[in-house]
Amino acid sequence: MRHPHRVLVASLMLSSACVSSRATTTEAAPRGDQSILTADQLNAQIYQTAYDAIEALRTNWLRPRGPDSFRNPSAVVVYLDNEKLGGVEMLRGVQLLNVLVIRHYDAASANARWGVGHASGVIQILTMASGGVTAPDDAR
Repeated sequence: MRHPHRVLVASLMLSSACVSSRATTTEAAPRGDQSILTADQLNAQIYQTAYDAIEALRTNWLRPRGPDSFRNPSAVVVYLDNEKLGGVEMLRGVQLLNVLVIRHYDAASANARWGVGHASGVIQILTMASGGVTAPDDAR
């Protein structure tokens, strides 16, 4: 007669090893770049506009980081294919159909790239029309 308890113990050890290996693999997996939303991420759910997608996936991008002046508080600036659109409300008019990538720049990176006036950062949207190519830093 075979030893059924040995089979049971072996299968329990094997299943617990699989569970612990999955947990470590998941925990050790590197997180993606939190400053970028790709077309795959945008198309994973049904969002109508860029605003809807950002509000659902990266809501902190929509909020200014703090006023640099009480009289003239800064606002997040939106660029579409390297053309300045305006504030975050402009995202409500951007359909996701042709969007390749949406990227957030913090204040320091935005000011270095586009010049002064981006104290709350920038949301840059690149579409198929731009070919996904960003303008060089000196071509503002």
